[in-house]
Amino acid sequence: MTHPQCDTALSEALSQQMHMLQHQAGAALQQQRALIEENATLARALAKAQQRCEQVAREKSAQIAELVSAQTRLRGEAVAREDALLALQDELRRLRAAPEATERLRLVHQLLYQEERNARLSLENARLQKALAAQAQAPRPEPAVTPVPRPVPGEMATCLDGHRILCVGGRGGALGVYRKLVEAAGGRFMHHDGGVEDRLAQLDSALSAADLVICQTGCISHNAYWRVKEHCKRTGKRCAFVESPSANGLARGLRRLLSDALVDDDGAVQNASADGMAVGIAQTPWRTPT
Repeated sequence: MTHPQCDTALSEALSQQMHMLQHQAGAALQQQRALIEENATLARALAKAQQRCEQVAREKSAQIAELVSAQTRLRGEAVAREDALLALQDELRRLRAAPEATERLRLVHQLLYQEERNARLSLENARLQKALAAQAQAPRPEPAVTPVPRPVPGEMATCLDGHRILCVGGRGGALGVYRKLVEAAGGRFMHHDGGVEDRLAQLDSALSAADLVICQTGCISHNAYWRVKEHCKRTGKRCAFVESPSANGLARGLRRLLSDALVDDDGAVQNASADGMAVGIAQTPWRTPT
């Protein structure tokens, strides 16, 4: 402006140009300040958004971990419940089968008992018919026949004659009484408890060594019962089955065996009392002791 060549026109032009530049610089400065403030606002918003994102990410991670844990726990519970269900189903099948098995076993025993009873009744009927036929064909008058009384221990001695009598079952406290009854009748006493304490393997050897068998069915195992029955049927050995384990039951069994021993080979009745035809008789030939 103080240059010698600067005239008035140039000075005005320069003044106008500088004034414009000042306005432009002021506007640019205001715009810069506004941009700085806007940038700061956006930066704060971005920081808050990042914090929210991080918080949401942490919450989602925790939820995912909780869901995974719950899924694992539920899978374990499902497996445990499935195992428990299978166990209950097996138990239910076992419980359903047990009554049926017990009922079948009871019916089998009942059927066998009825078959034995029918056989005994048929034998009794045949004996009575033969006795009646013999009486009808006998000449009259016939000599009086003195009835043979029921054997008592003193009289049974001549019949047992040292035979080995095996008693299967019975009460342990009554073994002394059993032995006295058998020995008083002239026999040799043997005993097996029917699988309570004695081994069943010993029962086979005892059955083989015995000449006569008295089986007290009320206090022996099913296995022992079938072993006695099968052995006597296979070997033809005489056996009396007695339901009540007592000294009286043993005495009745002896009387039954001795009543059967008085029947001859043709089946003619020489002296058979009603006790000889009672429940439990198994008719087999007499064996001489070896």
